[in-house]
Amino acid sequence: MHIEDISKEINISIPYLIKMADNHDKLYNTYYIPKKNGSRRIIDCPNKELKGLQRWINYSILNKADLPNCIHGFRPGHSIKTNASPHLGKKFVYCLDLKDFFPSILNTDVKRMFDRYTFNDEDTSTLLAKLCTFKGYLPQGAVTSPSISNIIFSPIDREILELCQANRVVYTRYADDLTFSSNSKEMLLTVVKNVERIIDKSPFTINREKSRLMSGQGATIVTGIRLNSERLSIGNKRKKILRAKLFDLFINDNTKLESSILGEIAFLRSIEPQTYKSIRKYVRKLQEKKKSFQKNEMKD
Repeated sequence: MHIEDISKEINISIPYLIKMADNHDKLYNTYYIPKKNGSRRIIDCPNKELKGLQRWINYSILNKADLPNCIHGFRPGHSIKTNASPHLGKKFVYCLDLKDFFPSILNTDVKRMFDRYTFNDEDTSTLLAKLCTFKGYLPQGAVTSPSISNIIFSPIDREILELCQANRVVYTRYADDLTFSSNSKEMLLTVVKNVERIIDKSPFTINREKSRLMSGQGATIVTGIRLNSERLSIGNKRKKILRAKLFDLFINDNTKLESSILGEIAFLRSIEPQTYKSIRKYVRKLQEKKKSFQKNEMKD
């Protein structure tokens, strides 16, 4: 694919495309989201026009990449659920976290990646790389960043996967979260040490403070999902909080909770369909209880 093809496909002139690419740093708005640890997450969000162009790059170029099955983040048919499921029933689970995943990928890395799709057309690869990066790195907030990170990290995924398969260790990755599991603690830790060597030779950095070994039923959490014996769970604490929020919504008319509750229920439904059914019954009981209160108030 060349600049002429892109221009024709999206109906934008070549001079205007070049202008956008040359001024790409001016087409972002930066804002911050607070993290649980008190720090802030930087989000660099492209404007509407650049975002639309990035969506086209995603659909027409990036989504056609051949990726190994161990990658579960930002892929159709994959989710945090499919990322956690392969580790069910394993005695030991090791979660390894990568630090500053997107910003570790530079404009030069993105340009080299696009060389494969442009048949080493220097001008086209450079243009596409500029349209997908901000201040020389891959921004968290750009539409194309998740797909690009998957493609660029995939050679490392394949090397890790080969190592794990040879040692009967299960491996999955969701964005910057790498998860390994085995019934042998010794084998698992040996594989993880070798994985750390592989990553240490790459441009990526392991966040050793967040990396951890887990074992025991119910004590293992993978991408926010608790592994209980042979099933996935959102955890009892989270379910209790959801019930309390539902009570507050229906009985105390706390409508501010409505949007967060809808998200929690959707998450519960995807992870624990049976528990979702019991929550629906609980909601009906609360609705009946509310009607009863209202009738008694009218009588008074």
